[in-house]
Amino acid sequence: MTGEPLRPTVGAVLRDLAGRPRHYLVSCWNWKSAVMSAVIRGVIFFVATVRSGFDAATAAFAIEFAFRAVTSGFFSSVTQAFRRATPDWAATLVVVAGLPFIAHVLEYGVHWVGGTERLGRAMAASVGFTVVSAAFTLYVMRRGALLVGDDDDRPFRQDLAAMPRLIAGFTAGLARGLWRLVTRPWRSKPATGRA
Repeated sequence: MTGEPLRPTVGAVLRDLAGRPRHYLVSCWNWKSAVMSAVIRGVIFFVATVRSGFDAATAAFAIEFAFRAVTSGFFSSVTQAFRRATPDWAATLVVVAGLPFIAHVLEYGVHWVGGTERLGRAMAASVGFTVVSAAFTLYVMRRGALLVGDDDDRPFRQDLAAMPRLIAGFTAGLARGLWRLVTRPWRSKPATGRA
């Protein structure tokens, strides 16, 4: 019998992460996501702190860039591990809520130690971005983009070239999901068959 390969459970992926942390921290470190995240998030922190002066904004950029260059590669390797996990809703919950929670606790600590000004504002922007970016990263990985290691079958430039199509698909899916959520209470109840 041929078909889709057997998908691991969320529990199996969590056990694999606990049993082989070096594999995910080093061997499968996702450099593609690390590069993209470090640049985008560095800019978010720069913009959020620029009112405190150029030096403060540059320092916030440097702290965030360095932090994300290291950690985003790890968190994206974990996201890559969950992209085929089942059930889909549980894998999505781990990636969109669990991983970002850990990342933001670490991020806050790094910026607090580094003395980042206007940290609350920068963290709020970062958390908002994370909710969307974590879901987007999982979405594109489930479609074969931003993968590294054994799963990597195309160069980074092809991933970047596919981004407009992937962004459009993600945005359309998000809009459909929100529409269903907003209109659900207003839908008529199905007929019960009583006269």
